[in-house]
Amino acid sequence: METLGAGKGATVGPTLTRSAARRRALRLALVGALAVAVAGCGGDDRLTREELIEEADATCAEYDQRIEELEEPQSLSDIEGYLEEVRPIVEEGTDQLAELDPPEELQDEYDAWIDATRANVDRFDELEEAAASGDEQQIQEALESAGTGGDEAARLADELGFEECGDDS
Repeated sequence: METLGAGKGATVGPTLTRSAARRRALRLALVGALAVAVAGCGGDDRLTREELIEEADATCAEYDQRIEELEEPQSLSDIEGYLEEVRPIVEEGTDQLAELDPPEELQDEYDAWIDATRANVDRFDELEEAAASGDEQQIQEALESAGTGGDEAARLADELGFEECGDDS
């Protein structure tokens, strides 16, 4: 049986047969691959503050553009249909933003911003109901409520350093 050692006549540690050496190398390779896989799954893949701002602003710009491409309501009767088109766009954008992994020191503030944004989406129910009723007073109250919630989300976006997110222009 041929053995592998450190060289001609030298022994450093236990001597391995070729098949044992292959099994050991395979085990080491598998352990290494598993370590890489585990690091990839459970590692700290948080974004830096700059990356978060860049990715969030790009997402907001993309979804804002999609909303801008919609025909704006020309009358009270158009509001309900407009909201039905806008809502899924806003929900999809918010879901995409919620998937970002901010730096740990911004996690609470980021979560509060996502919550405020989701609360605004929930206000679409009030707006749709008001629009369906045709009651101008109810529509105005729903718009004011949405505006107040939007102000909070915009304030939080500003604190996080976003330029596109929360920007009404």
